[in-house]
Amino acid sequence: MASESSDEQWADRKLFKLTTESLINLKEIQAAPEVGLVGGSEKGTDQFVKRGYTVLNISDSATQRLRDVTTDEGRQ
Repeated sequence: MASESSDEQWADRKLFKLTTESLINLKEIQAAPEVGLVGGSEKGTDQFVKRGYTVLNISDSATQRLRDVTTDEGRQ
């Protein structure tokens, strides 16, 4: 039970950076209809945001790690 509570606490923490520089939590990422990843504040990301994408900025360590564990790069 303690582990379940701990997992929930982590899912609610705003650890991951968006390209808009605001932070988002894991539950919000999981609920997003579309998620994009960019390395910094690249030009054109605002167009993806306008289309409903949640665009994560992988230049910070937490978001980089999330990308690594959810893609092939994290499985090598």
